[in-house]
Amino acid sequence: MQPSLNGIGRYDGSGFQPLGRGINNGMVRCMQEYNGSLYVGGNFTTVDSNLNARRIARWDGNNWHTIGTGMSGGLTNLFAMTVYKGELYIGGYFSSIDGFPSQNICRYNGVAWDSVKSGVNGFIRCMVVDSVNDILYVGGSISSAGGILTPTGVAAWDGTSWSAVGTAPILNPVDMVIYRGKLFAGGIQKGPNSLGQTVFQMAWFDGQNWIPACDTMYGGEIESMCVYKDELYVGGFIKMIDDSARYGIARTHFPNVTVQQISNTEATVELYPNPTGSVLTVRIKDTKLKLQSAQLSDLNGVGLIRLDKLNESQVNLDLQSIASGMYIVVVKTERGTSQYKIVKE
Repeated sequence: MQPSLNGIGRYDGSGFQPLGRGINNGMVRCMQEYNGSLYVGGNFTTVDSNLNARRIARWDGNNWHTIGTGMSGGLTNLFAMTVYKGELYIGGYFSSIDGFPSQNICRYNGVAWDSVKSGVNGFIRCMVVDSVNDILYVGGSISSAGGILTPTGVAAWDGTSWSAVGTAPILNPVDMVIYRGKLFAGGIQKGPNSLGQTVFQMAWFDGQNWIPACDTMYGGEIESMCVYKDELYVGGFIKMIDDSARYGIARTHFPNVTVQQISNTEATVELYPNPTGSVLTVRIKDTKLKLQSAQLSDLNGVGLIRLDKLNESQVNLDLQSIASGMYIVVVKTERGTSQYKIVKE
């Protein structure tokens, strides 16, 4: 007999198992592993039947734990979680967490909560980290972040300050993803917005402008986006994309969106072999320079391997545990940064 999951479960390879007595009086909207624990958020009020969780809780692998007094403020809801610069970021619609005042976004260093400048106006629906450029993007029905106007509902946080991310044609995204080094966003609205600008349900950011990712899309909103084997998957209340029936889910590889080869260093950097197997060698030819760092990321921008504080002319990246596919390697010297695309066979 299948056990009762009560809103959340874990898959052990053969079936789903419950996490204690699950969550109650609401639903889970986001999850994130941090410091060896699983953090979950949503609009639920209790976990394990009787623990007053108030929208956020922690699972240590055996037991549930509350996060102090939980969250408060209006129609409190937690939509997004991610880890950025070693801290847990949460976003949604709330005014405080465990009594700490915050405006719809907050960060946790493992000990205490802290603000993200003055927060955002409106509610956050999604977050994604561009680990190559070290930027946290947040999106949703937000009009400003840290006092900076955000006409597209998307803002960028570099760890110190906020900035707006482009103008139309995307508005108030429900989900975002880094694909081939570019920020993609999927939203709700199609057609003219309140400013008379044309917005689309899916677009990508080229560093200055939002570019429509499709000509036409019929149905409701995009709810979720993910990259799998160098293809972008989108899901939600969609019926057709560019006149092709999709029935709620679609995939594409966007051949016009390529990984840029940027090189700000005068040194000649070699990466070999490429395609590679279990080991990738990164070597700098200029004997006057040394490697400072080397990072391997997937096309979502998620860092998988990072070597810091180097002072070497050559390093080897162990790729034995890395799945086959396309990846980005960022190499830094005192003269600048180089970014390369490699293939793991």
